[in-house]
Amino acid sequence: MKKNLLFYLGLWLIALPLTAGGGFRPFLKTGSWYPANRAVLENMMARLFMAVPKKTSRRRPAALIVPHAGLRYSGRCAAAGFSSLNGWKIDRIILLGVAHRAALSGACVSDFAVNRTPLGDIPVDTKITAALGKLPGFQVNDRIMTFEHSIENELPFLQHILKGQRFSIVPVLLGSVNRAQLRKISAELNRYVTRTTLIIASSDLTHYGKSFGYLPFKDHIPERLKKLDMGFLKLAMKLDVNGLLRYKKRTGITACGFIPISVLMEMLKKRPVTARLADYYRSGDSSGDYSLSVSYGAVVFENKKTEGEDKMDEQTAVPRQISHENRVLLLKLARKTLEAYTRSGEKLKINLNDYPEELRVRRSVFVTLNKNGSLRGCIGNLGEGDPLPVSVRDYTINAAASDPRFPPVRHSEVKDIDIEISVMTPFREIPDYHRIRLGIDGVIISKGFYRAVFLPQVATETGWNLDQFLSRLCMKAGLDPDAYKKPGMKFSVFQAEVFSEGSELK
Repeated sequence: MKKNLLFYLGLWLIALPLTAGGGFRPFLKTGSWYPANRAVLENMMARLFMAVPKKTSRRRPAALIVPHAGLRYSGRCAAAGFSSLNGWKIDRIILLGVAHRAALSGACVSDFAVNRTPLGDIPVDTKITAALGKLPGFQVNDRIMTFEHSIENELPFLQHILKGQRFSIVPVLLGSVNRAQLRKISAELNRYVTRTTLIIASSDLTHYGKSFGYLPFKDHIPERLKKLDMGFLKLAMKLDVNGLLRYKKRTGITACGFIPISVLMEMLKKRPVTARLADYYRSGDSSGDYSLSVSYGAVVFENKKTEGEDKMDEQTAVPRQISHENRVLLLKLARKTLEAYTRSGEKLKINLNDYPEELRVRRSVFVTLNKNGSLRGCIGNLGEGDPLPVSVRDYTINAAASDPRFPPVRHSEVKDIDIEISVMTPFREIPDYHRIRLGIDGVIISKGFYRAVFLPQVATETGWNLDQFLSRLCMKAGLDPDAYKKPGMKFSVFQAEVFSEGSELK
């Protein structure tokens, strides 16, 4: 097996023979992935999407990474990703799946003109699939496509969220490819991307356990699974294809759609997109048993600019981001502050004239200290605050010396600490906690004298769902875990621009 090949990890069976096709790809009616009954499936879809916090994005979705397990396992996560399509015109979807049940080299399309589910038929753009099937690196094989769930399991979500729209799909299954093939396949697919085209990579994340043949660790499993998955997703969100390939080789991570995700990343590399994590959790989170666990994550890639985005409600607008150069200035200030204070108790003097006008604004700030990947201190302010350099200095000191959860940071620890700064948007009260967007919104709860805050990244880093997130926030405030469900609780949300030495000072 050549070392330069990126082989899909899974249960490979004997390659299935090529067949002449046409007509429709049938719904397999296995019953194990999702219901075969139309009404039951429609109700399940409605419940999954209703559980997703409502969000009207100002930016057009360009691509998704979504899971493909049975709906009772990964359906909530998939719905969180697909919900970003609400309100947008999408007329073509390039749907990248992985061949679980056949040994496939390169890419595979089919002759099918239609894909069928209990919710109806979805047309295939046969002009595109026919053209792709004639290219080197592609093959036409209806049977491989028929018995593959990684594409089929995404279809009901598209039918539900794009109900009333006319759209077609370009289903492509991927097997083992080398780096040159990956670039070639991505380039060929990119020829068919228009402004109203969506790219989807179908993939579950880590398959952990003896039955999956993957036991890289045997203690602190939930935390280490999360760290493993987040390392993978962060590289995917940065579109760092080479970094992802190295990460896969180093960790052996069993993300089954590793190749579809890599193709998606290659397709997006030259496009101005941003990425956000819509949801993440592990199957073991529900049962508490991680001996056999599969992780699920949903990532949304959005175009950086959309026509008319400046006409959005001012309450939902996010302030202009701090430039990289000014982020570096604040991080270097925080580092000098931490060094000086832990060494001698010195509080650096700040001359605001030494800083650009962009940094003289008053914004709420949190400073987080992480030591070897674990929290070592985090303190900030919830008001308008001082000018950014003053706030960064003061809350670096407070995080190091005044976080009641930890002893003061010693000077000998400073070299092992990574500093993260979160700069918040203005707070906005919301009438219903179901509007909270996990991983996007920071949340402040208040009831009488009780008050507590979680930054947006808390949901991403913990993998909590909305109820878990709010229960922990209530306990942090000194309230009962279910206090958020009772009358009198106030909810305010904000967004945070988060940057760290690890991301900015490489």
